[in-house]
Amino acid sequence: MKHTKPIRWGIVGTGMVAGHFADGLRLLPGSQLLGVSSRQELTAQRFADQFTVPRTYVGHQSLANDPDIDVVYIGTPHTTHKEIALDCIEAGKAILVEKPFAINGQEAQIIINKAREKSVFCMEAMWMRFIPLMQKAKATVSENTLGENLLFNATLGFKSPFSWENRFFNLELGGGALLDAGVYPINLAFWFLGKPETIKSYLHIGQTGVDEMGAFIFGYPNGSLAVLSTGNQVHSFNQAVVQGEKGRLQIYEPLYSPTRMKLDVFSDNRSQSKVRRRAGQIEWIRKIYRGVRSITSRVRNSDIIIPVDGNGYQYEAAEVERCLQNGKLESDIMPLDETLRILQAMDEIRNQWNLFYPVEIRTSKFGG
Repeated sequence: MKHTKPIRWGIVGTGMVAGHFADGLRLLPGSQLLGVSSRQELTAQRFADQFTVPRTYVGHQSLANDPDIDVVYIGTPHTTHKEIALDCIEAGKAILVEKPFAINGQEAQIIINKAREKSVFCMEAMWMRFIPLMQKAKATVSENTLGENLLFNATLGFKSPFSWENRFFNLELGGGALLDAGVYPINLAFWFLGKPETIKSYLHIGQTGVDEMGAFIFGYPNGSLAVLSTGNQVHSFNQAVVQGEKGRLQIYEPLYSPTRMKLDVFSDNRSQSKVRRRAGQIEWIRKIYRGVRSITSRVRNSDIIIPVDGNGYQYEAAEVERCLQNGKLESDIMPLDETLRILQAMDEIRNQWNLFYPVEIRTSKFGG
């Protein structure tokens, strides 16, 4: 069913990311942030005062049961996503679920099945895909500008202050680098190259039991490779590079919301065969030629700059609203099957290291 009236939003959660999302909504004139819920009335009211939200609720179910709310953004820790998402779907609410969509593939499958069963819109809030420059980068790769066999490198990491109470180091809350930061380069690899055929991983497990650093190699049937890394104890470059036989694309930091990339496209250099014939069999000339070819054969070397309006969170919200207004139950840019495959890939990485979260062990519902 198409939605023709202004979209009325509710937010579950009052943390930093929820605040960013509320701030981003202000740039969408057809949107109204109608309500916010928290486990405590005081925190909900503080959030409402800060972002001018007319309604507050204690607990997500009260918000989900408000008939005036059209779509719910779930911005709570990922260990709570499944419960909140299922309750919102049951109440008939469209949902936008903060990344990672769930703690594992099995939870994601349950949410997806329920959304499809109830014919309710559902999408993962992977805001990086909706940033204008990332849309341009995706088009560049999809149009075969760089070639078919690609080498993709991406890293995203940050230095988080260590404490036993910090969520990033709390295994009970699904802490660690993989789900919070690693999901970005992994998501980008899926977007640019598709589902990998093989996955090799390397993790460093810290003193609290969470993964503090990780490196992953994805192999593809056509010979493409993705080399990815993440960490919550390192200051990473937070960039990505796509390299192919035709050219190279470098996406500058921050990877999750970039505004600048550099595109180098090379010619086919048909004069190469002539130069080699003239050089005969003199190997050193051939080596020199190959060494300078990357400089002399460039036909385009340009920086592409596409600014981000506001904080960038409005772009994913705009996609939700576009889908609702057109009667769509899923986004073509961040489809649910893709969300599921990405979580299953992260499950495989954790399986390789016997890394499980306590909630998975208690419920015996690890996606594997």
